[in-house]
Amino acid sequence: MKVDKNRILMSFKSDLKASEITKKEWDAKRALYVNESYGKNYGNEIEGKSAIVTKDIKKQIEWLIPSVSDAFLSTSDIIKCNPVTFEDSPSARQNELLLNTQFCRSSIDITLLIIHLGY
Repeated sequence: MKVDKNRILMSFKSDLKASEITKKEWDAKRALYVNESYGKNYGNEIEGKSAIVTKDIKKQIEWLIPSVSDAFLSTSDIIKCNPVTFEDSPSARQNELLLNTQFCRSSIDITLLIIHLGY
């Protein structure tokens, strides 16, 4: 079966276009969440009325982060790589050491991302 490069390219381009739309939506939601957590004004304030926005969300996040991150950061082996076959054992161990070293050295932001990869 011959590979049609134009068809594959068009498929990738359509996937990219669809992902850009989704990314814009999530960026807008994230910006809203960040503004709410930092207590920024909503933009619908009325003159003569209170324009105070509480920072309750940020206070809750500050209390929540230690307990959530402790589950992931309480051990030095955060990432576990399991070999599929016997021949994969040395490379799985090497990848595990590398990923744990990189993860522990990088600064951890509020957002945690957990990925399960398999093939």
